[in-house]
Parts: sequence; C-alpha cells; structure tokens
Amino acid sequence: MKNLDTPLTLDEMVAAPSIAELQQAYEDKGEKHITEKKFLRAVKRDYSALFKEEFSQAMTREASEEIPFSEVIVDDQRYKLFGVFHPVFVHFTELGKNVKKEIDKSNSFFWEQNLLKRFDPKSNFKYENPIEMADHQYISSLFNFRIGLRAGALLPYALPMGLLKAISMAFYYRTTDTSTYLVEKIQNDHNYKQQLKIFFNMPLDSGYYKEMPVNVDLELRAKSGKFNSVQRRSAYMAEFMKACNHLEAEKKAIVGAKHVAEMKYFLLNGFSERDVVDKAHDDAQLFMGNKEAYQGRVMSPMVSRAIKHTVAGFISGLAVDTAVVYTLSQLL
Repeated sequence: MKNLDTPLTLDEMVAAPSIAELQQAYEDKGEKHITEKKFLRAVKRDYSALFKEEFSQAMTREASEEIPFSEVIVDDQRYKLFGVFHPVFVHFTELGKNVKKEIDKSNSFFWEQNLLKRFDPKSNFKYENPIEMADHQYISSLFNFRIGLRAGALLPYALPMGLLKAISMAFYYRTTDTSTYLVEKIQNDHNYKQQLKIFFNMPLDSGYYKEMPVNVDLELRAKSGKFNSVQRRSAYMAEFMKACNHLEAEKKAIVGAKHVAEMKYFLLNGFSERDVVDKAHDDAQLFMGNKEAYQGRVMSPMVSRAIKHTVAGFISGLAVDTAVVYTLSQLL
C-alpha cells in the first residue's frame, strides 16, 4: 500500500533485509542522502507515516482468525513461523480452533514457552513431539516483580468487583454452559476485537514495529548492543530451532505474532550476544539428548524463579496498601 508521498511502500521497506539494501532501494527511486544519519531520519519519517496509514486502514477491516505465518530458508533448512494472538481463554475462540487444526497436521512443533497450554489447557505436555522453548528465562525479574506488585496493590479494590462478577456468572451458568459464556465474553470484548485487527490485518513481517522497519531496528541494535528482553527471547528461540537436529524438511514454530519477524531476522543473520546463542544451543542439545533432564534443569528452575519474583511483588503491593491505610487512619 502506498497512498503517501514516500519513495517505497510499507511492504518494500519491511522486505529490505539490511540498511545498505534499503538505502540502495531509496537511491533506485532517485532519493540519495549524504550521511547514514540523514538517511535513517528519512526512513523513520517515511516508515512511521506508512505504518500509521496502514494501521488506520487495518482498524476499519474485520479481522480474520486464520493463522498468519512467515517462511524463510537458511542453509537449505526451511522454517515456517506461525504468529498467534494468545489472550486468556483463546482456546474457546475460532482462532484457538484454527491453531488446533494446524497442530493436527503435524506431530512436531516448536512452541514459545507456555503457549501450548493457552491453546490446549487440558493437554498432558510430556515433551515428546511438541518442543517447548525456554525463552522466558530472558523475561526480566523486574517484569515478574511488577506483575505481582500490581496484583497485590489492586487486590483490595478488585476483590469486591470480583465477587459481584462471580455471583452474576453463577446465575448466567444456570442457563448457559461455561464455554459459551466465555466465547461470547471474549468475542464481544472491544479490546479483543481491536487486538485481533492489529495482529491479523497488519503485515506479520513488520513485527508491529511502529517507527522503523524491523530489520533496520535490529541491525542498529546489533551495532549498539541494546536489545530488549522480547528481542532476546526471539533470538533464543531462533537459535534453539537452528540447533535442534531434525530430519524434517521443514521446522515449524507457533509463537506470539510479535516474535515472528524478529525470529526470521535472527535465523538469517544470527545474534550478537554470545551468551544467549550458547545457552540456546546447550538447551537444544540437552533437549535432543534427554527430554526429562531438559525439563528438570532448564524449565523447572526458571518457573520457580518467576514465581518467587512475582510473589515478592505481590507481597510488596499488599504492603503498600497496608501502609496507605495505616497512614490515613493516623491522619483521621
């Protein structure tokens, strides 16, 4: 799409694999820049305008719940990356059903950590054919602490409303089964509808980056060494997939939609942080050799750490509430 006065379309900017090739594409359109800094300023201006235009149009279209995917071939190995939106109870929705259909077509998928449980909560996940990647080890402790802190701080205020909702749901269940209620609640939720439009009407290969093409952003971060935790998770999953020795002609993964473009970039270009690469390769080799050991040494300790930091945040949140109430009682 190109309704704006820019040298390239959004798809053309996203497709450029590097800064040098994007710059060449600009020059081919007759637009040259003296320095890389000025060029990148023009890229940011053009891309953000195109993304904003595409975004506004995407929000006017109904969202399909078919699973989008992106493919890439590296060293004669084909990778097929499915990007999904995964709110709570998504397994009740049409999207959830489509994911299950895709799973049924193959007995081997790589999964972002905890994602399979979102789409099949009753599954007995035994690390046989599904391969769960331990990307959550790159979620910062502060992130988990903040989740707990917010929950603890809001609990005293949310509890009364929660009880009222529980009572109303109990009456509703007398005439409607649980799954029907949840499907109606999710699909009629305004935020859910908006998020669906964002994830499935915007180009998956854009990575949903708003200011710079994903390939440009990641190349610049590789030079500066300033990757965020989401990008490290994407890099870990890409390297884990590379390191797993499969006989299949195609390696397939189901991950959150925002990871797809980043994983594709890292599959093609590698990752500059050696510790992440080495950890991914070590974990993959452990998984291939001993699935039970992988569960015990990698997955379980990581889950325990996340729970510990979340609980610490929760207790801190309750402590803040207690301190506020005590202070107010002393003033009154």
